[in-house]
Amino acid sequence: LMLFLKAALPLGGARPVGVRRLLEAHRGGNRKAILTDIPPAKAVPATNPRLFAGELAYVIEQIDPLTEEDAKLILRLYLDGARSLVSAAAFAQRCTLHMTVLWETLVTHCLKKTTKKKVDGKMFGLLLEAAAGCGADLSHLVSQIPQGMDIEGLRPRLVAAVGDYRLKLKINELSNELINNDKIGLLRELIHR
Repeated sequence: LMLFLKAALPLGGARPVGVRRLLEAHRGGNRKAILTDIPPAKAVPATNPRLFAGELAYVIEQIDPLTEEDAKLILRLYLDGARSLVSAAAFAQRCTLHMTVLWETLVTHCLKKTTKKKVDGKMFGLLLEAAAGCGADLSHLVSQIPQGMDIEGLRPRLVAAVGDYRLKLKINELSNELINNDKIGLLRELIHR
């Protein structure tokens, strides 16, 4: 279904609003709503929150303009429905208009108390890893770590993230140099014709 949506939505083969209505009706288990025209505002709550969560998040992301409520809904779909912290972090980084609110929500989600007085650092470590993979500002996330929180493997994760960043930077510099050399070569060929 995801491949179909990625092919059909950009080409106008399906309207995102209509697809959203159908997916929400399927998630709510309401067969009557699938066959009738019920607007998205009257959508039934999901009886199976994992059903079509990634697909619904993708469809809502295609609707312009993306409101803050829709952005938060997409984040919830990735976190609770698809259960993918990596997808949620990538979306938070991709959605520049609501980036600050989305990252705050992600940090809050990862700092939920697992016991009465202790916050588990495992989720926050996974968030740091996911954020490093999508190019987010790790210094801001590290500053959000509460005092006394133990995150297993924090140093190796940060070292790996800095190493990945340096590698990406070096690849970018070399590709820019290669493109400039190609431009110069092509210009010389055009001049000497």
